[in-house]
Formats: sequence, C-alpha cells, structure tokens
Amino acid sequence: MDIAYDAANSRIVKAELKLHQGGGVLRTVQEKQYYFDYYGNLDYIDDYCAYGTAPNTNMVFNCTLQYSFSSGNLLTSAYNSLDEYKAAYQYDTQSRVSKVTYTDSNYSLGFLNVTYAFKKTTFTDHEGNYATYPFDHYGHTINITDSQGNATFYRYTGLFTFISMIYPENPYYYPEVGFDLTNVEPNYYNNHKLIGSSSPQNQKPNPLFNHGFETNNEGSGGWAFNEGTNGNIGYANNDPMLGNYCLSIQKVTSEVYASQTVTLEAGTYKIEGWIKNEGTTGGAYIHVDADIPHTQINKILDSDGWEKYELVFFISTERNVTLKLINESVSTAYFDNLQIVEGFVDSRYNVLSNNSFENTSSDWTLSGATYQSITETGIMQDILGDTAIRIIGSPDIQKYFSMDITDLVTTNESLVIGGWAKGNAVPNKATIDEEHAYEPNSDGRFFGLELSADVVDPSGIDPICTYYY
Repeated sequence: MDIAYDAANSRIVKAELKLHQGGGVLRTVQEKQYYFDYYGNLDYIDDYCAYGTAPNTNMVFNCTLQYSFSSGNLLTSAYNSLDEYKAAYQYDTQSRVSKVTYTDSNYSLGFLNVTYAFKKTTFTDHEGNYATYPFDHYGHTINITDSQGNATFYRYTGLFTFISMIYPENPYYYPEVGFDLTNVEPNYYNNHKLIGSSSPQNQKPNPLFNHGFETNNEGSGGWAFNEGTNGNIGYANNDPMLGNYCLSIQKVTSEVYASQTVTLEAGTYKIEGWIKNEGTTGGAYIHVDADIPHTQINKILDSDGWEKYELVFFISTERNVTLKLINESVSTAYFDNLQIVEGFVDSRYNVLSNNSFENTSSDWTLSGATYQSITETGIMQDILGDTAIRIIGSPDIQKYFSMDITDLVTTNESLVIGGWAKGNAVPNKATIDEEHAYEPNSDGRFFGLELSADVVDPSGIDPICTYYY
C-alpha cells in the first residue's frame, strides 16, 4: 500500500493498493483519490480499480464516496454512488450523534437512535431493539447488555495493583487488616489494558425452585408429590446428574408425578432437564398444563444413563404454569437439573439454587448481609428479578453471602461464575507504600466486592485451590 500526502497540509491525497506480479513487479490494482473542501473536511473520494489480467490492466472508475459537513464541521451524511447507500447524522446540543438514518436509493432502511446518560450510552434501532454500554470512571466499557438479555463484561488493568493482605502464604500478610490494599507504585505501561472479557451470556433467573433437588425434603423442597397407588417419590443420592441428589419417581400401578407451579409472562419457553429411566414401556417425561400449546413429547425409556429432555411451549398471556415430572413406566425414573428458559436459547445450566434470591429463606448463608427488594424495569427486571442481597460495609468486618455446592467440579471442566452487582461507595483510599506499610495520607477506606470459589477435595475441608475476582 502506497500513501501520498500533500506537502502543505499533510493530508492524504492518494492511496494505491499494489499486488506482486511475476518477476517481483508491483502493479496497482486499486486507487483512491481524496479531495477536501475549503474548511479542510473530507469532501469526496474517487475509487478506481484494475483487477483484470493483462492486457486488461487499465484503471476503471468504480464509485464516489461523498461526505457532507455542517457549518460546525460535523459530519451530516455519507453517500456511496455505487449502491446509492446513504447514512445521515443528527446531533444533540452537545454535538454528539443522536440519530443515524440509513437509506438505499432514497428508500428508508431504518434508523438508530443514540441516547446518553451518566456513564451509559444506549443505541436503539427502528424496531425497538437496543444495546446499552455502561462505562466506569475512566471511560472503559464494562458491560454490553441488549434488549434480548444478552450480556458481556470487560475487565481492565488499573494504574495500581492489588496486594492480598488476608492469606498467610502472601509475604505481605497482615491478619489485622482483613482485606486487600492498593499499592502506590503506578505502572503506566500496563494501565487501561483489557485483561478479561466474557462471551455473550443470556442467563435469566430460573423460575423453578429447587431445580437441582438439593433441598431434599418434600416440606421445603418446592415440589408436590402425587404418588398414586403404591408409588414412591423421593430425593435420591444414587448417581445424580450433578450435585448430591436427584428426584426419583417410582410407578407401580396408577399415575405418579411430581409438580410445581410457576408464574410466567407471555412468550415462548423451553423446559430443559435430564432424565434416566430403564423402563422399557410407557416412558418418563416433563409436561405442562394440557391447554398450553407445546412441541412433541419425546418420552425417555430404556435409557443407558442420563438423557437430556427438552419441551418448547407458548403462552399468550401471563399465567400460572404447572410443570409435571411424570413416569409412565413400571420402573423408577430419575430427574435432575431442570430449568425453564425464555425463547429458544440453549442456555447453560445454572447450578445455583435460588440464584436470583427470590426465595428469601433458602440455600444461601448470609453473614452481615440482608435480602433487599429492588425495582428494576425492562430487561434488567427480567434478568435480576425482584430481590437482591444488600451489604452495608464496615471497616473492620468482612461481610458476605455464600453457598456450598458439592459433587460439581470434575477434572477438565470449565465453569463460569458471574453475576450482577452495584455499589454506592467512595473511591478506594486504603494504600500502602514501598515498605508495605500504611501511607501517611491513607484513611483506610476500601470498597470492593470479592467473588471467590473454593475447590475442596471431598475427603478434606481445606481448599485445593481458590479463585478470586
């Protein structure tokens, strides 16, 4: 690529793309010529090409890219003469793009509205689909969330690094501190660099209570049992799919099933779960109310281990939906790890029970934390639900909430741990100097949410390893 500039204004005037020919010769196959207006704005670009083979190597005009600017030198339109595509730009009072309109041969293709809020920008198209970009104090994009509930997170290096103060194996261990501190040795070469990101995730709360059957008694387990005549339903610990327990349903003569009723908004949903059934007739399956349209039921029978089961159904209005786990075989069938997801997304199974904290009396251990009602709207209400956990920090107490999950991690498995958090807090000011002592100007304030996962050998109580964020 050869680029030429004018001597007076140091502006690009021509760009040539060249390809190697036989004998080491370069031949120009595309050329762009740049023209500017009186004010120095790019006026138009003429594009020429010569991709033919000898002797057809002459430059042929391809198209013009035309640009228009306002009196304030703001780009107002961009036009391609080849396909007659045009993008027109509007601005708010702060000269920020507020709307982009797209046309093809003067026919409207749609538009994109851009709205700005404190540390947040939202793009909304003509069909109402949107994507929101929140930013931190430094302008980093920390999340992208769209109107379908897909979310991505990003993590960056900072000017200062954290030093762990709470673990004896760390050479700077200070048991009286009880939290991490920030050093005062800036690393300008490593600042603001992206160090982590997630693939888009679509994980909304699973409305089923005790979907992994780890709360193993009928009274508080969320499921109602209909054992019929001589049937038996219970929480079994023999070969669950994940965790310590699964649900066993034994049929002898009459109908037998377990059920749970949930409230769902209008939409299309998919039930996912795992079933194991050695019975050779009848079959085990998951069903919904008879008046709800659904896809074909494929019953599980004569299975050699766990098999995944799926059922898609549609409801036109918000209503209660009763889910039934049914065994029609004269056998004992097992069910485990159920979830209801909206749409056709094959979402990863969330092993946490009560993962959105909607049931304020189950599964989590709280130390210095409380359940708190929240009033989010739109897609964030779909993602977060109506309840969160709230922690009011204290300078000398580590407060937390936790859950124990057993028989989950095995060799060569990858797990994703994530969630949503926000905090109203002052910037961190607990700092240490080069000798790892408190700085004289440090007032000891520190704000942080630490996510940790201890991987413990079943035969012991000490962690094999611990992951922190």
